[in-house]
Amino acid sequence: VISVRVFQAQTFHDHDVLALAAVHDRVLLTHDVQTMPTFAYERMHAGLTMPGVIAIPQTMLVRPAIEDLVTLIGGSLDGELVYSVLHLPL
Repeated sequence: VISVRVFQAQTFHDHDVLALAAVHDRVLLTHDVQTMPTFAYERMHAGLTMPGVIAIPQTMLVRPAIEDLVTLIGGSLDGELVYSVLHLPL
């Protein structure tokens, strides 16, 4: 079962978004390909929980992004994305 929660990026700092994803045990999908991966790596190096980040560039078309996400999620075991930072396109 996939559940989605959308937040306005300008109301939360990257650290807060990653912490919220960790509290709710959710992989984070983000268009922030510049800073979010860096903060995710910092969180991992600090020994904090990080359920995973998938960075999708805003320039990527929706259909290929969805196809890559279906491939990625469908081919992943439960918990396999924990402590990972992945970039689309695959």
